Amino acid sequence: ASEKNNIEHESCVPEEDQEPQTPAEKLEHPQDRSLDSDGADCGGCPTEDSIPIMKDFLEQLFGVLHEEFAILKQEIAANVKDLKREATELGQKFDTVEHAHDAQKEEIDQHKKEILALQDSNRDL
Repeated sequence: ASEKNNIEHESCVPEEDQEPQTPAEKLEHPQDRSLDSDGADCGGCPTEDSIPIMKDFLEQLFGVLHEEFAILKQEIAANVKDLKREATELGQKFDTVEHAHDAQKEEIDQHKKEILALQDSNRDL
């Protein structure tokens, strides 16, 4: 069983040269620990000896999940801040465009009035 385990966990980079990238990768799974003196996997149902190992693993897991949650919470807060800033900028751009559009519409209406006035004066001639 331990030979099969070694094959499954083999990678291109030796394990001691690999650096964990995330808190979850730092977590030591209880199956990676051995309770037997000959180094065989503990496996099977929990025993009196394996319960502390499982408890330690679950505490580590909770710690990792807490760290990951804190990281995600910070990233979400930063994204919300960016989105609010972008929304404010877009709102300001919209107001500027809307104001320019209204000004152009007023200018067009004024030109129409001038054209109608000129047409009326041409009819009189």
